[in-house]
Amino acid sequence: AVEAFREAFGDRKDVQLTVASFSETSMFQRLRREYAHYGNSQFHGKASDVRDYYHTHHVLVSPHLAEGWGLTTPEALATGMPCITSRCSAPREYFQDGFGWWIEMSDLYAPVDQCLTGVKGSWRLPDKDSMKERMRYAVEHREECEHKGEIASRWVTENLTWKQSAKKICRILENYL
Repeated sequence: AVEAFREAFGDRKDVQLTVASFSETSMFQRLRREYAHYGNSQFHGKASDVRDYYHTHHVLVSPHLAEGWGLTTPEALATGMPCITSRCSAPREYFQDGFGWWIEMSDLYAPVDQCLTGVKGSWRLPDKDSMKERMRYAVEHREECEHKGEIASRWVTENLTWKQSAKKICRILENYL
């Protein structure tokens, strides 16, 4: 995402990339060393209150390799923030075009064991050009972003609450009993 942002916007001052992490992993530290000197990129390690990010930023970019059921995308959607997210894993269960934009997956792969020790296999990487296009589009179409965020927030409120989840579980259990 950082490389895609740099290629899409260069040193433009009217756009800002914020990379926030709950821990300062070696990858986070490497990215900060490499890109923090650009005036339109900020790095926040040990981020504590994600609500601040959701309320002060325009769009969430989540170019994940695999996502079991991460909370950042649904949380962002709940606050009315549209997302640009990888077309893989759990988001395929709840993310829709009306909530933002998909990042297509590339033909490049990374070994899983670089992230999960002792796990074999490969993950497909998000396509950088797809990310660049979606980021540019989001910057150029802020009213559409606002509209997608409103739709997403309503959908999350109606479908991803604890009450809704409990109802779905009960329906599944009733089918088996």
